[in-house]
Amino acid sequence: MVLAVIGLSIATGLVATAYRHEIRQRKEAQTNFRIARNAVEEMLTEVGDKTLKDVPGFEPMRKALLLKALTFYQEFLGQRPQDPTVHLDVAKAHRRAGDIRALLGEHAEASESYRRAIIMLEMSSKFGVESVDSQIELGKAYRQFAQNQKKGAEATEAQRFLSKAIELQETLATRYPDRPEFREEWAGSLNDLSMILYQAGRLTDGADAARRAAEICNRLVS
Repeated sequence: MVLAVIGLSIATGLVATAYRHEIRQRKEAQTNFRIARNAVEEMLTEVGDKTLKDVPGFEPMRKALLLKALTFYQEFLGQRPQDPTVHLDVAKAHRRAGDIRALLGEHAEASESYRRAIIMLEMSSKFGVESVDSQIELGKAYRQFAQNQKKGAEATEAQRFLSKAIELQETLATRYPDRPEFREEWAGSLNDLSMILYQAGRLTDGADAARRAAEICNRLVS
């Protein structure tokens, strides 16, 4: 009996030690992941610095860095497929890559990047992984995709996605009246829609969208 008790105590001690070791390893892994993620986010912030946009010939370098960051985020997603923050990071990287490709005139590739971002963000909403940040990003993706599609045969699709952006941004602006940036995005999408409607010959609808955008802007400065 004594030996059994001793054996049980030793086993319990070993299990406790193993458990503590596993917890320590998890914490170290979480710390390493956070450091890596922050490093990539810092790189993206520098790439997106507005002061660098006027540097001649810098856009191809920005594109290369963004695509590299996207690779890192996709690797993070493989490690943490259920982590909503990583899903948002990947979607945001796709949207930013679309922005750069559009600036470089690579409109087909830009559309593909925007579509990937939209799919990821819409899936997050369907599965209940929804946050203000993801909704902001989805509104931006809708709007930028529409701007990229506004020429030629894609104008109808551009109107549809701008309508989605406007609906989402209006919801955010109404829900968070203390966040003026939501109203700015909303007004911007309405202004984009007015331009597309004017180009399509829908002058009355275009004037209505422009009027709504102006009203929102007036409320921002009042």
